[in-house]
Amino acid sequence: MEKQSSVNDKKNGFNLAFLNYTYGTNGLFVQPPAIVNYMDTMQIADDLAKCRMLGADFIIACVHWGEEYQNNENASQRQFADFLARTGCNLIVGSHPHVVQPIEKIAVDAADSVLVAWSLGNFVSNQRWRTSDGGIMLEVILTKNNSTIELQSYKFEPFWVQRYPNKNAQIYRLIPISNYLSNPERYPNVTAEDEKKLLQFNTDTRGIIDN
Repeated sequence: MEKQSSVNDKKNGFNLAFLNYTYGTNGLFVQPPAIVNYMDTMQIADDLAKCRMLGADFIIACVHWGEEYQNNENASQRQFADFLARTGCNLIVGSHPHVVQPIEKIAVDAADSVLVAWSLGNFVSNQRWRTSDGGIMLEVILTKNNSTIELQSYKFEPFWVQRYPNKNAQIYRLIPISNYLSNPERYPNVTAEDEKKLLQFNTDTRGIIDN
């Protein structure tokens, strides 16, 4: 189930708010004590107002949305992201498509924009086919000058999910691709076939985001 939203997470002098929403639950029936935050614009507007009332410096929305296995966001994602940005979100991070989608800034007005990572792809996953066998980690750097908060910069790190047998179990390991490329000797059980898939994922991912 989706996590409840947090509106008062302080880190290094920043008061961060995290909000989580989903388009649905893949057909699962939700009943108490489970709580799911759906993509309800009226409720979200209230949530954002509450965040500001509680003194949030920066509001991050994590959204479960989009079409599975599509490497580009769809019109519904763009429409909902535009609503979030114009209603007060400062960063939008997507999931659900099981593949990486682009990262971009969408305009709020002539002077402001909001960073959107449309989909981070897969984390630990048994999906072994091309573009679904990995994901990205997103890092953002925030600066605070008096009461003004800015997203100074961001970067991403592609990682590939390796699966290999160990006795009677299958082991799943996340390999940061930049670490592998700089020192492949640290990963002695990466086979030639593994490396081929890792490099292909890296090429595909950077192509999706850099373009």
